[in-house]
Amino acid sequence: MAQRMSRREFLRITGMAAGAITLAACGAPKAAEAPATSAPAGAGELTGTLRVSAQSWIIKKWPVEEVAKKFMEDHQGVTVEVSPAPSKGEGESYLVQWSQGRTNVDVALGGSKSDVAAYVGQDLLVEFGDDFFTGDFARDQFIEAFLKEGEFEGGKQYAVPLLGEVMYTTVRRDWYEEAGLLDADGKPIPPKDWDQWKEYAKTLTIPGERSGLAISWGTNFMWQQYLTGLVVSKGSIYESEGSTMVDFSSEYAEALLQFWQDIVAAGYAPTGTFTDQNANRNDFKSGLIASMITAHARWPEAEQVLEEDGADRVTAMPILEGASTLAYAHTIYIPKVSPVPDLAKAFIKEQLFSLYGQQWSANNFGKLPTLKRNYAGLDAPEYQDILAAAAKGVHEPNYKDQAELNKVLQVELEKCITGAQTPKETLANLRDAASKLDLSLV
Repeated sequence: MAQRMSRREFLRITGMAAGAITLAACGAPKAAEAPATSAPAGAGELTGTLRVSAQSWIIKKWPVEEVAKKFMEDHQGVTVEVSPAPSKGEGESYLVQWSQGRTNVDVALGGSKSDVAAYVGQDLLVEFGDDFFTGDFARDQFIEAFLKEGEFEGGKQYAVPLLGEVMYTTVRRDWYEEAGLLDADGKPIPPKDWDQWKEYAKTLTIPGERSGLAISWGTNFMWQQYLTGLVVSKGSIYESEGSTMVDFSSEYAEALLQFWQDIVAAGYAPTGTFTDQNANRNDFKSGLIASMITAHARWPEAEQVLEEDGADRVTAMPILEGASTLAYAHTIYIPKVSPVPDLAKAFIKEQLFSLYGQQWSANNFGKLPTLKRNYAGLDAPEYQDILAAAAKGVHEPNYKDQAELNKVLQVELEKCITGAQTPKETLANLRDAASKLDLSLV
């Protein structure tokens, strides 16, 4: 087998990896009544102050402050202020401010569809209409599954995607090679079905030393894992064609839960994420796990730790051979109370959708560009397969009672995974719970 160049070495040689930037800590400004609206000073000239708020992990993994400086350089009449968004339960929430006609932010970065749905439900967000999706930013220029994350009832777009994720498998290439699970090109061979995955997990497990497969079953991923299992095995997450109800009854759903239960009972998979959401990612980097099914970005994250000596130990693999997967995005949205929505939209198009910003995040942290053209130049071989998965990826639904459904799902699936109840019993309990919730789409 020809010697492969690690992704870290590839980026170093080609100069694609950007140097780390130091981010100055800054507190969120006090919410205030919206100032007077700024207007362009002349043809093509923007002015005013734009307040950008981003979740703290995004400030770390996306060059928000750097592109803010670039926007100010390009538009001398503009000031951009970047601040971390308040964590849940801390500070004054967007919902409180915006519902009272106040804001300390003009464009917000980060949040799942369910997070954004709370603002949409109270009519607090600016719609991205057809006038936004023109030219280089036409809808067909985006990865569809990522764009769908900001689409709500009636096809209205209240958020646009900053960065994307797909559910994928991160694997130890060296251990797959030892087990004879690489093809002639040195790529891991995806299992064909859950039975073959069980054999992989058995082969890769060394009792008392490492687990063959870990699946993120924490509260932050259980819903996505269940949907992903349906997507990769049956090609859909719904109970039937045309339905908007997630499948809690088919043979595919039962086979998925039986697979989960079996690999835990056999000692091939850990359940640490029940109590520690980061258990799998930490154990993988510590050499305690050979494969993990989770967000694809865990692959480059693990490379930073396991390939410091230049060895090529980590790669990414589809969950099942030839299958699609679940795709989702972290989005951008603008409150209606912002006095500068046009300035916010210009910043989004010029900087947040820029080749530089989206590829910086991809090269350093594996976060996926959301515009198709921004994949040009991402030459790490894994990206070819990941892009293909994203292009045909399925996006998750969001129900009115999604939070309640997630709670029930976590409890019932943990019981099933640990063998406290059968897959059939689990699915029956989920159907019963779902029948009592409002699962109309938002």
